[in-house]
Amino acid sequence: MKASSGGCSERLVERPRFKQFLDNVFAEILLYASSQPAPSGLRHRNAPGSHVTQYRSERRDHLTVAERSAVMRKIKGRNTAPEMALRRALWARGRRYRVHCGDLAGKPDVVFPKQKIAVFVDGEFWHGKKLAPERLAEMKPYWREKISRNMQRDRNNNASLVRDGWKVVRAGESHVKRDLDRVINVLEDLLAGRKADSVPLGMEIHLPGA
Repeated sequence: MKASSGGCSERLVERPRFKQFLDNVFAEILLYASSQPAPSGLRHRNAPGSHVTQYRSERRDHLTVAERSAVMRKIKGRNTAPEMALRRALWARGRRYRVHCGDLAGKPDVVFPKQKIAVFVDGEFWHGKKLAPERLAEMKPYWREKISRNMQRDRNNNASLVRDGWKVVRAGESHVKRDLDRVINVLEDLLAGRKADSVPLGMEIHLPGA
């Protein structure tokens, strides 16, 4: 892909590769399956003497670190299906943008240079958005530390961009899949200089001076 002098990809809309899509689906299935408790360890949460905390404590990763790393490498960080859906919807509304700007903190997925708006489409697992603290604590140290570093990196990137006068929007992949129109409407409000209205729960907006 040809890069512009500003560090952003010039190709604004791409078709996601089918193989990449299948890799993502396969990796997500393995990730979900391997995080479930073993059959012998299952307890109904309403059974006498059982507790939710007991059920959680029996959850474990059934893959080795090497096997888990192979699964995680199949999950792509760019041009994911939700990101592409967001970009197509913006394009359909006549919005033009840059993508994956390497000269900005965190390499935002979608960038509007004129309005100084940086948009990230985050995978909830990788960015710790759907992990309760106790679930994170139960993970193997390698994955716990990796996800914790990702979360801290997100905070640092947000702060760096806001200091430079950028508005930062972080939408989870589930927001894009479930509430694409609402996510687009939030971006339309920000692009028009209005206060964002009807922001989906969990979607982050970081503004300079806020």
